[in-house]
Amino acid sequence: MKQKLLILPAAFVLCVFSVSCISMLKYEDSSSAVVNSPNAIIAGNFVSEKKLNEGDIVISGNLHHSVWSSFLIIAGPRYQWKGILASSTGVQPLSVIAWVNADSSLKGLSLVSIKELPASFKCKDFNVMSSRPSFSKPETYNRLAEFTLNGKMFRVELYPQHRFQNMDDHVQLLNSKRQTIQIVDESGKIYADFDMNSYRIYEQPSDVSVEQLQTAIAAFSVVQHINLKLLGPAIVL
Repeated sequence: MKQKLLILPAAFVLCVFSVSCISMLKYEDSSSAVVNSPNAIIAGNFVSEKKLNEGDIVISGNLHHSVWSSFLIIAGPRYQWKGILASSTGVQPLSVIAWVNADSSLKGLSLVSIKELPASFKCKDFNVMSSRPSFSKPETYNRLAEFTLNGKMFRVELYPQHRFQNMDDHVQLLNSKRQTIQIVDESGKIYADFDMNSYRIYEQPSDVSVEQLQTAIAAFSVVQHINLKLLGPAIVL
């Protein structure tokens, strides 16, 4: 009888460590008027349900919190978004893993990993921090991440909204609805940009399709919304 009683608490603990809290990222319903630019070859909104414009990208999925990771003092809590990206060319699965920085004195995501995209897309893991490391190079202060499409290098950069804007706090910048995020090549040429709700592509890169660039932009939009969900005014799961 005592052995059976001991099994019950053990089973309860196992369930607690196995369960995950689930939440959806909020993509606001956009109007039919796309935030466009006369120089864009294609533009659209990020939506969570149905497309309103030809260039819209549906981003649908759930953010899971692994409860067991909250007990990892060194690593910090682990979250994973799993879902799909849907455009005019079809449906693409996507997974984004994000670890919240364990050091409470430095707000941010200590590691972000983008997974399940086609092999043509490659992106090294990166972080999103509220303070720029002292050893970082001045020319990279506004750079969020780097990725390649078919071997061509691109950079994801945060564009200053005003002259004296503090560009060191990437957490705060990503959480701003007014922030513009640019996709540039190694020379700094701008191919696309996006904000919290919409995107614009200005030129098709050589050897890279517009659809591939759309997928990459949507993946980083998910990162932006994960950052807002986990490090915004409040965490609601």
